[in-house]
Amino acid sequence: MNAAFEGFFGYRAGEALGQPLAALLFHGDEPLVHRLLAESSSRWKLRAWGKDGALRHVELALGAVHSADGQLTHWVVAFSDRSEVEKLRAELEGLKALAAAP
Repeated sequence: MNAAFEGFFGYRAGEALGQPLAALLFHGDEPLVHRLLAESSSRWKLRAWGKDGALRHVELALGAVHSADGQLTHWVVAFSDRSEVEKLRAELEGLKALAAAP
């Protein structure tokens, strides 16, 4: 938990620590989180929701941390804000539709 996470998602560390990631950011989508943890890819473009209920487009990077003996000890998750990219993509699609109209 850091200030950037708190500012972006609206959760203070005390509110978020100990909460399941699915419940906190993905509207309870436990199967999504299980897929993220099980797949070999470490980056995904996803939709997440903040404390205020607003949709946030994010790129999630996920990494496993192991102890010296190879045991999984915890996960590190980093989010990048993709809101502006998605907004521009939607505007471009709208312009393409206008250009294609007779």
